[in-house]
Amino acid sequence: MSESVEEELRIMDERAAEDPHEHLEEALDQLCTRPAVCVDIASNLEETIALMRQNSFGAVIVTDGGKLAGIFTERDLLTRVVGTITDLRSCPLADVMTKDPETLQLGDKIIFVMNMMHVGGYRHVPVVDEENRPLHIISIKDVMAFVLEPIHDKIVSIPPGPFRGRSGQHGG
Repeated sequence: MSESVEEELRIMDERAAEDPHEHLEEALDQLCTRPAVCVDIASNLEETIALMRQNSFGAVIVTDGGKLAGIFTERDLLTRVVGTITDLRSCPLADVMTKDPETLQLGDKIIFVMNMMHVGGYRHVPVVDEENRPLHIISIKDVMAFVLEPIHDKIVSIPPGPFRGRSGQHGG
């Protein structure tokens, strides 16, 4: 066998031995692109929802004395507020938030946030420091952007809808 063919076979063997999911072992800090949006535990529901709407946030971190006390998400709004609470201004956020959510830290691996989201059904995971002070919030959108980055160009270059054959018009 020629030397160049042997070299190509060696390269193929090395690539086959590589873990295609190795990037999921990288530190979570790669997903932390913006600081956590925090509201104080004394906030009411009306001002919290207004903040979420104005900024298109799907979740905010609730703090008490600068430390994580809970998280308030779109899911909390749908399951604990809609159809139940009519006076948003007088409803304390503490009554409807998710208390003591699971958290991660910057040095934790990306695969852990994926596990929490998949197994726990979470769409948002707070990232805190050693003193439980909120730093970031990771959304499922952040995770998807990271996972899909290697095929970004392929994804954005496809047509907006799948081709399913002829349009169903008769004739022609």
